[in-house]
Amino acid sequence: MKGIHREFHQHQQRKPLLAQELQRIQSTLRETERDLESVREEALKKQISWQLLQIEEDQRLAELEASDIPLFDIRNRRIVGRRTNLTDQASPNDRLILLNLQLTQNDQIASAAALSQLDAASRLVIQRRLKAFQDGAKWQQDVIQWRQQGPQFFERYWRFTDPSRIWTRSECESLLSTFQTDAIDDYPAIIAEALLQERIGYHDEALEKLNFVIQANTPLHFLAIAARSTVYTSLGETRKAKMDMLTAYKSDRANPYIRFLRARQLAAAEDLSTAESELSGLLKTPELELDARRLLAVIYSLRASDIPRLAFKAKEQAMLVSEFSKDADWYSQLLMAIASSVSDEPNFAALYADKSVWLAHNEQKAFAESIAKTIKTNAPLQWNFQRR
Repeated sequence: MKGIHREFHQHQQRKPLLAQELQRIQSTLRETERDLESVREEALKKQISWQLLQIEEDQRLAELEASDIPLFDIRNRRIVGRRTNLTDQASPNDRLILLNLQLTQNDQIASAAALSQLDAASRLVIQRRLKAFQDGAKWQQDVIQWRQQGPQFFERYWRFTDPSRIWTRSECESLLSTFQTDAIDDYPAIIAEALLQERIGYHDEALEKLNFVIQANTPLHFLAIAARSTVYTSLGETRKAKMDMLTAYKSDRANPYIRFLRARQLAAAEDLSTAESELSGLLKTPELELDARRLLAVIYSLRASDIPRLAFKAKEQAMLVSEFSKDADWYSQLLMAIASSVSDEPNFAALYADKSVWLAHNEQKAFAESIAKTIKTNAPLQWNFQRR
């Protein structure tokens, strides 16, 4: 957790650097805008000079075309006219060469005027301005990337919110102490902290934090609303909970964390079929796969009394959870117990239930003991999805 806080702090340190870079780009654009006016004026003057040369050349060509002597136009490789007013000192061939040389010279002057390069100062202005536009495009991409990275930190905080409600209260309290209260813009951490506070009954504190995020209108806006719905559910304020979850789900349906919170809320409201459908769609989301399978194992076990074929799915999910968990924990053993129970394997069910009780601590031991008693007495299975 501390490592994630540290990385997010490093992420946030880029914010003032991006702001400084934007100021530099804007300053360069303002400066070069003023200088660019002078460059435009100079370019306009050269354009006018080039056009005047073109007019003079056109007039000269018109005069030549009105003459009697054939004149070969070097540019277009054609006879352009005849000349009648040449002096008698030069032969017709000499006159033709002289006139064509003069015409070629005018052509080169006009081309040079049209393609003349800007002076060094003007080129520098153009280069600075082009560089500023390029820096601006890169800055925009950096900002987009930075903004996308912020909300992604919640994916890393998620497992510290105890979504399957496995930890003891003391474990949750210990984890809460690691959150940095001074990081007011660490919205992913604030939402995670609020979910953990709801987990152990700190509802007022959780609501305060979630309302702060909601009012900030961040990319995590609708996730914060879904998290607030969870707090309202815990408080028994069903109407507010449903309204918040409906708003969040309709507005950001693709968000897997909103979908998981909704599925857990639906399961608590005994809408197990809809919850199952929602969770099944989360199995390909790596950050949520384990929690989704845990919840599915419970839902399949609860529905197996009405739909016996779901007993197989319950055991399948429970076994996958055990594999994912690596080290044997009380919760994975409890899932194996209820799945074995609905699969008509009472001996295995009792064995897993006893192991779960042995591994559990504090208030979680009491919950494991209640499920173990249900299994051993063959009583109807009940599950508290909102337990603390």
